[in-house]
Amino acid sequence: EDVYTIVAAGTVTIHSGGTQANAQVATVASGIASLDGYAFVCDSDGKILHNNTQNDTAANMSWSNANIISANTYSDNLKGVARHLNYIVGIGDWSTEFFYNAGNTSGSILSRAEGTVIRYGTPNFDTVWQDENLMVWLARSRDGGNCVMVQDGLTPKIVSTKAIERILNSSKVTDAVGYGIRVA
Repeated sequence: EDVYTIVAAGTVTIHSGGTQANAQVATVASGIASLDGYAFVCDSDGKILHNNTQNDTAANMSWSNANIISANTYSDNLKGVARHLNYIVGIGDWSTEFFYNAGNTSGSILSRAEGTVIRYGTPNFDTVWQDENLMVWLARSRDGGNCVMVQDGLTPKIVSTKAIERILNSSKVTDAVGYGIRVA
């Protein structure tokens, strides 16, 4: 996927084709997240990259290989990156990892939030939906198949029924899109 930046003056910059963020990661995966004035992207190989300088404007944003951390607790491909609470979340095929701004002065500012990795990923990052302290997505595990997962704070919970999971496991979920509606 491509990463675009748009400044107030209407200038659109495409960061792909071997320039900017895409030069630092093999292929930019889904999602772009922000935390503490930094922008984060990832690639399917598990690299999460942030821009060089806090509070960069889109017109001046620069990227460097020095700002990479790997989501590699389990060996699976990253599907995308999101922000949840004060964490950057890397959601892979079979696992989800959380990172926090540790203020590291060399390398990535991120450090792995120990003890927060969950053994559920997603077959499709387009199913991730966020609202305040909730993150909901079509999750999957190696042992249990597809389900609907809610991350409430740092607590994951399966909310789908067995009947829904049978439908999810017999459907083409790679085309699924998640969205939420908040009523009242």
